[in-house]
Amino acid sequence: MPTIYDYYNTGNIGYLTGASNPQQPSGSSTTTTTPGGNNYYNTLLSDPNYATMTGLLSAQSQADAAQRSAAVQKLLIQLGEVPASGFVTGPYASYYNQDVNDLTRSLAGQSTSSGLSLLARLNKQYEDARRGSINDLAARGILQSGETGYQLGELGQQKLTGEFDTRMGVLDQLNALYAGFAGAERQRQTQAALSMMDAAAAQGENPWNWGTGSQYSYPQYETAPIGAGNPGGAPPRGHNRRLAVPDGQQALARPGAIAPR
Repeated sequence: MPTIYDYYNTGNIGYLTGASNPQQPSGSSTTTTTPGGNNYYNTLLSDPNYATMTGLLSAQSQADAAQRSAAVQKLLIQLGEVPASGFVTGPYASYYNQDVNDLTRSLAGQSTSSGLSLLARLNKQYEDARRGSINDLAARGILQSGETGYQLGELGQQKLTGEFDTRMGVLDQLNALYAGFAGAERQRQTQAALSMMDAAAAQGENPWNWGTGSQYSYPQYETAPIGAGNPGGAPPRGHNRRLAVPDGQQALARPGAIAPR
């Protein structure tokens, strides 16, 4: 079974994950196992500490997603409408589509029809201002003048500006929620990756895992090539190599280790 040290020597992620046809270290041969054999990646997934950590991280992610959805739905109900899916764009669009549902749309519509939503309140302010302007112009006897059109046009523009600013304010809050969630997800992914590295290191340090499943079968140390800086056929210094020792078990030569003669 490959170890994390072998992975760092080869620099080949396929070796760590059990991908097909990974690059082999120099001077090694591949031992093929039957389907269903002990795959190194699956071994890491079954590591108790890794499984516990990923279970905890998954639970945290689900809880955060539920809180995010509740906050998003509250914002949209307060707004009084559920904008179309294109309202939130970019990497957070999928979050928005997950958080919006028919119940949210129904409650947002009810908050507007009852006059409680932000958009409903803006509309009421506009209608009150419009009515007051008309009454004032009528009292002054200039209702039929150009002043009427001007004042009503200004009020209409103020209404549109208020609605735009309100929607953009909600969009900013949505993006802030999604950015916070995405940041937490990245941290969880980092924690999971570190936990897998710990599991890989633990597997590499466990001699009972050496020689099971798909692995590299290294040459006997007696037959290692003899050359400069490699007296007696010992593995080159500075190279992590799994060796076959006389009793048939395997050992891991740390950088600079010399195999017995």
